[in-house]
Amino acid sequence: MPKPMTRPEVYEVIDSERAYQDAKYPAVNGTSASPEGFLLVIEELSAQARAAVTQGKLPPLGDGSEIMEHVRKIGATAVRAMEQYGAPRRRPVGY
Repeated sequence: MPKPMTRPEVYEVIDSERAYQDAKYPAVNGTSASPEGFLLVIEELSAQARAAVTQGKLPPLGDGSEIMEHVRKIGATAVRAMEQYGAPRRRPVGY
């Protein structure tokens, strides 16, 4: 199993994936997908991860890093969506 990471380390990983996404899928007029499009991309990435698991495309006794590559892509895609469209802050509990 991969070692746990600190939040700053996780953000570095997300930043590296975001740089890759920006290079591979440049934004046009400030956006690269609609909000709905981002959700569809996240759904597709999740489906690819699910297929890798259910079809045995991951090593049966792997260290988990293969599946975490999918999680990295999903996390960075969600970040890109929020960068382009903003996101509401979480409301305090009880409101």
